[in-house]
Amino acid sequence: MHENLAIYTKLGWEEYDRAEQDGFRRVFMRKRIDPRPAGTPTE
Repeated sequence: MHENLAIYTKLGWEEYDRAEQDGFRRVFMRKRIDPRPAGTPTE
């Protein structure tokens, strides 16, 4: 599984929590997105 975490990290995902659910260890990840519509100029 640690190989997968490295791949997701390289793709811009960040780990924000680890927990056990229903007997399984889980890693929770999220990816921040830009809320501006595509094509909107940046400053």
